[in-house]
Amino acid sequence: MRSHTTATSASPTRHAPTHRVPVRHRVFGLDTRVLWPAATVLAVGQLWSVGLPALNDAVGWEDPIAAGDSIDMGNGARFVPPVGWQLEEGTRVGSAPVSGVSAKNASARVATGGAEISATGGTFDGDADALLDQVNANLSAESTRQFTVTGARNTLVTTSGLVGVVEPFTSATGDGLVATFVLPTAGVPADAQEQSGDRGRPDAQALTFVVDATREQFAAHSAEIDAALQSVAMGVNR
Repeated sequence: MRSHTTATSASPTRHAPTHRVPVRHRVFGLDTRVLWPAATVLAVGQLWSVGLPALNDAVGWEDPIAAGDSIDMGNGARFVPPVGWQLEEGTRVGSAPVSGVSAKNASARVATGGAEISATGGTFDGDADALLDQVNANLSAESTRQFTVTGARNTLVTTSGLVGVVEPFTSATGDGLVATFVLPTAGVPADAQEQSGDRGRPDAQALTFVVDATREQFAAHSAEIDAALQSVAMGVNR
């Protein structure tokens, strides 16, 4: 009598159920519930990297000179820029920090359209003529400026009685001038009273003004530029 063996079929292998994204959350087979947060992060990144810099460039910085404003060059030295020009660098008299503006390292710049006046302050061992020679040498060394003196050097006496020198030039951008002042020794600031070698006296406080403009703008603003240079003064800032 033969025995019958019943073959038992192997149980089918069970796979973990595949998660299917509901149709309402699928776009081209992708889960929109993941896409939208990613798109939001990308949009925010684009705003910070592209949008805000573009907005910053589109909105210009406005800080116009008002009537009565004067620019502090340290230790009481100051000048009055043309009304309506933009203050791009520098500190108004009365707005200086508690420590004050350093007469050894003062700087200011005002501009309008194609014209600007740059002022720097420091100390100098020599007269205004020697300072102007040094400034000219520095400007001539700038290869892109194409600096050329175009007129006679003249004495400049300000409304307050300060005496300096002024000289016109041309450059790659148009016309300009350099004016220099070496202020009376009585105006030497405490932070500038340093002995140099064996001269036995401190270097004097000095101011340099460089005007740069297109030819048309230099002519159009010549009266305002002259008035700004004539306004250079020293004394107690209030």
